[in-house]
Amino acid sequence: MISVISRHESQLSPALRDDLGRYRHAVFIEQLGWQMPAAISRPGHEADQFDHSETRYTLALDSAQQIHGCARLLPTTQPYLLSEVFGFLCDRPLPRQDDTWEISRFAATALEGGKLPMRVFWHTLHTAWTLGANSVVAVTTPALERYFRRNGVALSRLGQPQRVNRDHVLALDFPAYQKNGRAALYAQSAAVASLNRAFLHGNPPPRGSGLPADQTLRE
Repeated sequence: MISVISRHESQLSPALRDDLGRYRHAVFIEQLGWQMPAAISRPGHEADQFDHSETRYTLALDSAQQIHGCARLLPTTQPYLLSEVFGFLCDRPLPRQDDTWEISRFAATALEGGKLPMRVFWHTLHTAWTLGANSVVAVTTPALERYFRRNGVALSRLGQPQRVNRDHVLALDFPAYQKNGRAALYAQSAAVASLNRAFLHGNPPPRGSGLPADQTLRE
């Protein structure tokens, strides 16, 4: 059974932080071939300047506390990946306000019949919403943009795709409140069944009345 949780940076134990670095290294450096400055990422671990005290993480953990998915949330009131590294992808001013957060380092193993990646994504959007976000921005690829659309994610482009090294990348904006995301989350928690019924009838619950940001969601 996989649990998807949200944790503030200060809530990560040293062991879990170490495991997250190894998981991200396996995904982003070993599988995807990213190049990271040695001064930031130590051997066998991946981290960057955006892993700090303001960061929040989504983690997918099995019963043995092994990581099978992750994502990172950053406030746009602080330096964040899109603004500091990929600002050229945006055709409009970069967001720097309390109601906009950024999701990055999104990855998950295709467990649960391939449903785990979207569980991680929906959970991360929900966490941003509980933190007061109206929108969430991200740097991603056209392939992931198509994946999100196939899974019912509402999104818009902040600019056109551009080639960076071997890949094309683009910046996206996601509404933090999404009907499909709420339905997917509420369906997994009997504790919010009444809120789910209200939502499905077109009455969104007030902000803060749904699952708290650190609520564990289990199948």
